[in-house]
Amino acid sequence: MKDGFIARRNRALAVLTLGLAMGDRVHAQSDPQASPPVGVESAAAPSPAPAEPTGVQSPDAKAAQAEPVRDPVGDLNAGTIRAGEFPGAILIPGPGGVSFGVGGFIKSLAIHDTAAEGREAVFLPALLGGIGRDDVDGNTTLTAELSRVNFDARAKLGEGRVRGYVEFDFSGDLFKWRHGYLTWSGGWGELLAGKSWSTFMDLQTLPDGLGEPTVSGAIYTRQAQFRYTKALTKSVKWALAIEDAASSDVLAPAPVTTRTGWPDLVSTVTLSGKSAHLQAGGLLRSIEFDPNGAEGDSATGWGLHLSGHVNLGRKTRLYGAYVFGEGLGRYMLGITPSAGAFIDTDAGSVLLRENKGGFAGLRHAWSDRCRSSLAWSYAEAETDERQPDAAFKSSAFVLANLLCKANRFLTIGVEYHKGSGRTGWAISTTTASCSGCSSSSRPFLSS
Repeated sequence: MKDGFIARRNRALAVLTLGLAMGDRVHAQSDPQASPPVGVESAAAPSPAPAEPTGVQSPDAKAAQAEPVRDPVGDLNAGTIRAGEFPGAILIPGPGGVSFGVGGFIKSLAIHDTAAEGREAVFLPALLGGIGRDDVDGNTTLTAELSRVNFDARAKLGEGRVRGYVEFDFSGDLFKWRHGYLTWSGGWGELLAGKSWSTFMDLQTLPDGLGEPTVSGAIYTRQAQFRYTKALTKSVKWALAIEDAASSDVLAPAPVTTRTGWPDLVSTVTLSGKSAHLQAGGLLRSIEFDPNGAEGDSATGWGLHLSGHVNLGRKTRLYGAYVFGEGLGRYMLGITPSAGAFIDTDAGSVLLRENKGGFAGLRHAWSDRCRSSLAWSYAEAETDERQPDAAFKSSAFVLANLLCKANRFLTIGVEYHKGSGRTGWAISTTTASCSGCSSSSRPFLSS
């Protein structure tokens, strides 16, 4: 192929997802704030305790009749341990009225890739072509690094409520912090402080996949923030946030010192109904740098994001999103993090790159136990003649899967992915076929 190369790969994955939690607290979603997909019931709530029989019973006997939160045999204090206010939680003894729960899941993946370049559990088409060769053989990988564990505490505070949530995963075989935030809510709205999904995201329109839903064109990032959310009506919600800024997601021909003079500013308006959902959001960010021995420069990046879904009956949902802006960088999947801007060190200026992308998909519930998702996505970044030939240009991603619940704790699935990334000098393509699979041009088996 002229001015580049083609690398193809097929990937098959076997995925075992097992939710383990206290009591019946099972997390079926990738995030605690996400809603369940159409046609899929949320995790079952604990069965109510049986009616109390007549006669006098000890606290130990009463505690043993309901499903115990700990072994009551020989436990003289079992009667003091009570169920918390949300599924799977216990009420911590004391005057605070704090409910505490531990949750998470185990996810095991078996992946076969037609090119060893894409062996990671999280597939990012924008990074294809990095090895610069097209004669790489396939590779098989087994991993459980996408498993998670979380800790959740909630309590009433006057007329409002407070919540603290912390979550970790094991990506890269390391213990990594995904979320850590505190919320305070009441009739006046809700304030969130900590690390969580960016306010610019729309969790309700992400595809349902076995791995991370890293489709090109999706807004997808977690970072520290202060966010205020207010329900304007029963169906309209407004959010405003300042989020952690970073100017390091740029491309420069030589090392430069970047700085973050101002936090990123994000605002969204969400309209939700029984059969449809729509969200519109805006982003402003400052990209700044200081060259050695010279005056620095800055530019204002911006972005607009429109996303939504509509239910076609009780079993089928159409969803999609489109984003457009300049200097989006790390916010959008499908472009390299450095594709938001180019720093011209000779001129001492920041040149924003136009970024755009989107995805569309369909989710269908075949039965109470089985569901499928189809998705197509695309993202691109404008190039400048002063950039190197290898600067990123575009990527594409498709997926198809089948997920079935063997029981309320166990989900088995198969997924096929295909991704491609293009630079000025290379085209890489990845394909996957599966019988239990998850993202990218690779197939997954999930059970």
